Amino acid sequence: CQSFRCNDYDAGDEPMERLLYADLSIDCDGDRYKPMVGYAALALLIYSIGIPLVLFLKLYKWRRELNPPKYEDEERAIKARLKTMRKSKAMRADPIVELALPYRPRYWWYEVFSLGRRFAL
Repeated sequence: CQSFRCNDYDAGDEPMERLLYADLSIDCDGDRYKPMVGYAALALLIYSIGIPLVLFLKLYKWRRELNPPKYEDEERAIKARLKTMRKSKAMRADPIVELALPYRPRYWWYEVFSLGRRFAL
């Protein structure tokens, strides 16, 4: 994130200045920089932890329908999942459920893992 990177610059006879790398008009020791860093840190936490956590909790709510517990055979589990989808209006109405459908039933959580991995890059 470019909000955290500061560089030291020689100001000649004056002491060294710490300026934001992305915008040299912002002094890293000044009052304008501190709220910006707080906002950037909060946004970083929300996007990197909050979004995957909310997605996991929403999918966790539907885990029994996405991965029917009585089926060891994967093909039967997929058929049971689709049958449950046809019957349940609430499940069809929740767009989050669509994120788990491309994966095998026991990997209903994989979209959260994939999202976390992409954030880590």
